[in-house]
Amino acid sequence: MSSNNHTQSLTRGFLLLVGFVVAVGMSGACLSVQADESVSRTLENRIKSGFLFNFAKYVDWPEGTFSSPTNAILIGVLGVDPFGKVLDETVSGKRIDGRPILLRRFQDVTEIKQCHVLFISASEKYRLALIRTYLKQRAILTVGDFKGFLEAGGQIGFVTENNRVKFDINRDAVRAAGLRLDANLLRVARRVLPPEDKASADDNETVP
Repeated sequence: MSSNNHTQSLTRGFLLLVGFVVAVGMSGACLSVQADESVSRTLENRIKSGFLFNFAKYVDWPEGTFSSPTNAILIGVLGVDPFGKVLDETVSGKRIDGRPILLRRFQDVTEIKQCHVLFISASEKYRLALIRTYLKQRAILTVGDFKGFLEAGGQIGFVTENNRVKFDINRDAVRAAGLRLDANLLRVARRVLPPEDKASADDNETVP
C-alpha cells in the first residue's frame, strides 16, 4: 500500500467495486418486483459473493501471513453454505496482486488451519462465541449476514436495505484481528462501529 502504483491500483479497484454494487443493486431493485424468491436469492448470493472477493482487495494482513508472493488468498465458508456454485463462479480464475483465490468449506471451526476471509453462515449464530474464541487473534477477516453479527464481534456484516445489499464494519473487531482496512472500504460501508468520522480516516485504517 506504500507505493503510488499500488495506491492507484486500489483506487481503480475501488471504483470498479462501487460500479459493481450500483449495477447489480439496480438489477436487484428491478428483479425484486417481478422475480420469484429463488431468483432473488440467487442474485443476492451473487452480490455477496462479489463482495467477499472484493473485500480481500482492501485488507492488509500482518507481515508473515503469506510465506511467498504467490501464496493463495483463501476464502472460507463456515457452516451451511448459502452460496453453492455461485461463489465458485465468482472467484474462478481470479487473482489479487498476483495471488490466486482458493475456496474452502468448513463444517466446524476446528477444521480451519488457514483462512484469510471467512464467511460465517447463519447456521453458526449460536456458536459464534465459541468461534470467536477459537479464532481469537488470528488474522482472518470474518463476514456474516445474520442479525447481531457485528455486535457479537464479527467484522463485516451484510444487511439488506431498500432492495440493496450493503455492509457494516466493526472497526474494533478488525483491529483485534490485527488487520488493516483501506479507508475507501470504510467510506463505502453503510455504518462503521464504533461511530467515528469516516471522512477523517487516513489512506488506510491503522491498527494499534
